[in-house]
Amino acid sequence: MKRLVLGLALAIGPLVPDAYAWTFDWAGHVDLDAEGLASDDPQKRLDAVNELGKYDVALSEKHLMKALADSDDKVRIAAAKALGQGGSLAAVPIMIDWLADSDPKLKVEAARALGEIGGTDAAAALTRSLGDPDAAVRTQTVKALGTIGRKGNPSVVIALIPRLEDDKSEVRLATIMQLEELGDRRAVIPLVARFSDGTPAVRRQAVQAVGKLGDRSAVPALIRLMNDPTEDVRTAAVGSLGNLGAVDAIDALIEQLASGSPAFRQKVAYALGQIAGSAAPGKADDAMRTLVVNLKTNDQRQGAKEALRVAGKAAVPALVLHLQGRIDGDPTTAVELLGDAADPRATATLAAELERGRVAMPKILRALGATGDPQALVPVLRALASKDTAIRLAAMESLRPLVGA
Repeated sequence: MKRLVLGLALAIGPLVPDAYAWTFDWAGHVDLDAEGLASDDPQKRLDAVNELGKYDVALSEKHLMKALADSDDKVRIAAAKALGQGGSLAAVPIMIDWLADSDPKLKVEAARALGEIGGTDAAAALTRSLGDPDAAVRTQTVKALGTIGRKGNPSVVIALIPRLEDDKSEVRLATIMQLEELGDRRAVIPLVARFSDGTPAVRRQAVQAVGKLGDRSAVPALIRLMNDPTEDVRTAAVGSLGNLGAVDAIDALIEQLASGSPAFRQKVAYALGQIAGSAAPGKADDAMRTLVVNLKTNDQRQGAKEALRVAGKAAVPALVLHLQGRIDGDPTTAVELLGDAADPRATATLAAELERGRVAMPKILRALGATGDPQALVPVLRALASKDTAIRLAAMESLRPLVGA
């Protein structure tokens, strides 16, 4: 808040008469807050640092730099945090020195501050610190380099990749997360190597990262990982295959529809829907037919339904085949999904469904209206003559998109 008010004060300060200049004497306020640094009470010194941290670092920097030499670790760490958040370049040399301190707490805070401040000197020092004997320091150093990388320094990717081999799983996890956020495809092959990591959480995170990096060269390895002994890892592999639109994985995914927990099978179905929705026409027809057949099974219906909805127009041919009686499925769900797809290719089949009596007519009429196809006008107009009020209302509702009203 003090920084915001200070900014406003500086903006309008020149317009304020000298008689009221005292109102914006922020430097004086900073000096008053800084007086607490001279107290013999460590808590009062800490309170002073916390207050100084609320000002723009340009005003409080000299006092916070002094606090870095305080005899109390809490005061020193609070000062480092404030200087880091303020982006104080003056603090960089001292933070670099702290990275060589014997106290891991100071090294962790130094790494955090250097990451926030950024710059080539900070990046170089942090890169050297990746070999620190303390895992907590290495973890924070990885995060700090990731922060610098997101500010526009892609060279940190090369520095981070070796930490994928760290002997501590928490460091490997942190490294994977940073590489994922940096979005650099140079990390794909090293990340795929982590698919065989001994820690399931690391395998899962590596799989998710590869899926988000968008490199389809990882698809064969992801397919193999659907046989991982840990379901969380298998689920992550399925999700990444869906994100990558991996047409080559369709057959393997269809096989997985019969295994694992209901939640896993739903994830598989959803991935198939993602792939079908982004695939070239005809590439995912077998998958769509399999999903439509799964609509008849209670424990698979919801997952298959969501997958077909995600697939959109790619699911229409299979849904039409079902309503025509050529493959199994669930007619009510099929009609609902065809309404969502809003595809004129379904018009004739939906019109024929009105005569079969398997699905409530209002639901079919709404699906016909959603097609926007003039050919749907005839069956909808006929429905206006129904003695059933619900059917007449649905027909009137369906006419609007058909006639553009």
